[in-house]
Amino acid sequence: TLTLCLFAVSTFAKDLKILSGDLCPILEAPAEALVEFDYSKTTWEEEESYKSFCGEDYEHRVQDSYDTFIFKANSYENPLKFAQESSAAKYKIIIKLDDIERHQGMSMWGRMYIEIRGEIEIFDIEKNESICKIKIKDLSGGEDFAPDDRLKKCFTELAEEFIELCKYLLI
Repeated sequence: TLTLCLFAVSTFAKDLKILSGDLCPILEAPAEALVEFDYSKTTWEEEESYKSFCGEDYEHRVQDSYDTFIFKANSYENPLKFAQESSAAKYKIIIKLDDIERHQGMSMWGRMYIEIRGEIEIFDIEKNESICKIKIKDLSGGEDFAPDDRLKKCFTELAEEFIELCKYLLI
């Protein structure tokens, strides 16, 4: 099973790599998963803290991360349903972001894109143990003029890659 998971990560999730554990157990039966974003040590372009960079937009951008990732992940048919709050959740998915960077897109009109690095760790809540750790390596979303829209596109891409990996494992 672990070999299948590792193959799937390298084939279907180009920006995600399993560091340890096994993703397959969370896909065996319908379940809910709490999603938690950890921005506590996130930097902006490897310099200042992301919270300082965002200023008064910080809370709004954090909530956009939740809303975008959860909406996109739940738009796919799979046994795992994602929520920001749930008393029935079997799993907890912590998305810890180390760095967020802005890069110039291919457009001559100044559109930019966001790239993230970090780690996803999945816990079995009842057993209080880590099931799987996944590295997020230079994941980026589509280009856009607006900073908030760039961020949403990046978290849409993260949800898509995570779900594509899960869908592959269900085959």
